[in-house]
Amino acid sequence: VILRESLIVFFVSFSLYLFIMYTQQKKVNFLFFSFLLLSIASILHAGVIFIVIGYFYYLLKEKSSSKIQFIKKPIIYILIIVLVFSMFSFDDIFLRKFSKIESVDSIVDQVAKGTNSSAGSAYLQGYEINSFRDLIFYSPLKFLYFFFSPVPWEIRNINDVIAFGLDVFIYFYLFYLIVKKVKNINWKNPSNQLFLCLLISIITTGFVYALGTSNAGTALRHRYKILILIILAVFVPVKSKLKKSKLKQNYKKVI
Repeated sequence: VILRESLIVFFVSFSLYLFIMYTQQKKVNFLFFSFLLLSIASILHAGVIFIVIGYFYYLLKEKSSSKIQFIKKPIIYILIIVLVFSMFSFDDIFLRKFSKIESVDSIVDQVAKGTNSSAGSAYLQGYEINSFRDLIFYSPLKFLYFFFSPVPWEIRNINDVIAFGLDVFIYFYLFYLIVKKVKNINWKNPSNQLFLCLLISIITTGFVYALGTSNAGTALRHRYKILILIILAVFVPVKSKLKKSKLKQNYKKVI
């Protein structure tokens, strides 16, 4: 309760709430405060700022449904530019966790350090990451361990059993529901943009945290920051595609 995690999750959740309000009512003030709250959350921990990539995706794919929306569009783009410029101008406040990242090689070096961790709950130790290519192949494995550690074959004590039963299992089930959604979604339907926005935020933010995390204890704490994203992705309604066989069956029933 006393850890800053609670504040981070609060600001992220409030930001998502206002962003969803924007998608429903198209009021720019909702969008502004959504970005502002996410910026405040990034001051507490820079990694959550990558949720904004999903926001950008939605705004870029959004279609103007009226003349008023057409006028508002440039205002939204100006708002985005100002916020992004402010974050990079004051990177020591908003992005200080990434101050050591100066090039692709520095990213490789930072991730490679995590493969020699002395923590008791460390995972994926002993891997050699010497190039960006190694990092690309290593990333999906890091992503899986980030969300689902401690994995059953690395359980050490009763604490790990509790963590698996009360935390990992929940993420496993939520991701299972998301994968089912992804398999059946109609990608071309514009009403599915909010789900895709959330999915992009989960993937991008998840990979950023996964690459910087090398033990189950830290993973448990960091993935909690984006749990609200995963829950929303599960419950946001989407338009599914009908398989041809089902379509034919329905057509025959109508006849």
